[in-house]
Amino acid sequence: LEGDVSGAQSSWSDAVDACYQHVYAIKNWQKCVETSVTPPLSGARVEIMLLSVVILAKHARLTTPKDSSAHLYAALFASAIVEAIFTSSLPHPSHRTGFSLDRYRLREIFVGLRESRLLLPPNSVHGGVDGTVFMSALSFFHDTL
Repeated sequence: LEGDVSGAQSSWSDAVDACYQHVYAIKNWQKCVETSVTPPLSGARVEIMLLSVVILAKHARLTTPKDSSAHLYAALFASAIVEAIFTSSLPHPSHRTGFSLDRYRLREIFVGLRESRLLLPPNSVHGGVDGTVFMSALSFFHDTL
């Protein structure tokens, strides 16, 4: 942020747009979920989707700190992204009612991503999303919902 809230908001919004090739993805999150959030077919796509969850959390938490509606919409958008990631893993329930978080472990979600240069190395100012940052994003969305 470094004091430039509007610049951060624009940059993070552009990043999510690029992840899903959908203009104004955060603002039109429901349409984006319907058309662009699909189960990933590669490890690289999983990584992009997981990073977008962190970006959504930063966007909601830091650029709209008192807007509970924005937080709720970001949480719903992030949950659709995480659900899409889970549907590409086995065994995943065919319907949401069968979903249970206790069936997933982070090491199973991140399998094959450990060697990534972007995901899970120690966090730094200009790169990397370590486990703590990712879990903080999930915690923000959990608290929102």
